[in-house]
Amino acid sequence: MEKIKELLWAFKQNKKTQMIALGSVIIAIVVILGILFFTKNQDDSQATVTNLNSNTGDNPERLRRFIDGVFVSSGNENLHPKAVMIENLVSTRPQSGLGQANMVYETLAEGGITRFLAFYADVEKPLKEIGPVRSARPYFVAIAEEYGALYAHAGGSPEALTGIQGTKKITNLDQISGDHPYFWRADDREAPHNLFTSTELLERAARDKQVTESGDFDPWKFKDDATLEERPQDGAELILNFSSTDYRVRYMYDRETNTYYRYQGQEKHIDKLTNEQLHPKNILVQMTTSAVLETDTGRLSIETSGEGKALMYFDGQKKEGTWKKSESGRTIFYDENGREVEMNAGQTWIEVIPNDKEILYNQTSP
Repeated sequence: MEKIKELLWAFKQNKKTQMIALGSVIIAIVVILGILFFTKNQDDSQATVTNLNSNTGDNPERLRRFIDGVFVSSGNENLHPKAVMIENLVSTRPQSGLGQANMVYETLAEGGITRFLAFYADVEKPLKEIGPVRSARPYFVAIAEEYGALYAHAGGSPEALTGIQGTKKITNLDQISGDHPYFWRADDREAPHNLFTSTELLERAARDKQVTESGDFDPWKFKDDATLEERPQDGAELILNFSSTDYRVRYMYDRETNTYYRYQGQEKHIDKLTNEQLHPKNILVQMTTSAVLETDTGRLSIETSGEGKALMYFDGQKKEGTWKKSESGRTIFYDENGREVEMNAGQTWIEVIPNDKEILYNQTSP
């Protein structure tokens, strides 16, 4: 004990020793605070990265994409859409690029044959081949106008070409009228069923034609998928009889993926690029009026403005309602109570079908 007292007395008398000890304590405190601050910043940084990579709406840095409701990084939510006119003649199947489109419209051309208008605003990876690309029709032009799209096609009916010339809402990309550098013809198919484009060429065309980077259309309302427990069992079946068996469309609901697997005729509808069956998240059936414009060519008039009955399919369920479109606005889909429908984020197929065509639906039990 006496030894300890002597050491304490010596420490009090030695000012230099006191200063060294005090400095050591201060340094130790600074080091500890620095470690705590660095650890907290690392945790905050990690949390930020996690949130940015999560596909939820809780993070303001991720926004729903206008065209399909999928969460994307800020700045990619409203990229200018490119619309491509794609053929559906039986001999030209399978098509390339339909599975990766953000949205697809289908309706009749002539002779009971349907065609597709596929929209690409922001795809996950470049598509080396989209097509076969075919000619425009006036109602497809009207649909492209709704989105202010770059509209890729190969010529068109007189009514379609007149409509394109008379609008400033779309950017025309016509392979036949001077825009051939943005297309090519494949050697393994016969013309005119061998014309293709790609996302790279569409982007180049948009730059060359000085198309704005942002789109000019109002987004639909989107939501997250129903939970697995909320979904019905597999087997819900939707059939659309556009004309002959070759153009009989069938969708089969899959509970696990919460999507609708598509068939044409008796065959699975496959995308040539991926060899995968098409399976959109949502199907909107837009019922409307149609008439034959020319009996010798069979060209049609299909109404895309005004309003009509709508059938909507997502989460394994069917909703009935209406569609409405003003001359200058976008088509909006409403439920039976007049509320705009909230669809699942992901690819949507819009089936524009005349009122007199057969539509069948078989709903499974929950």
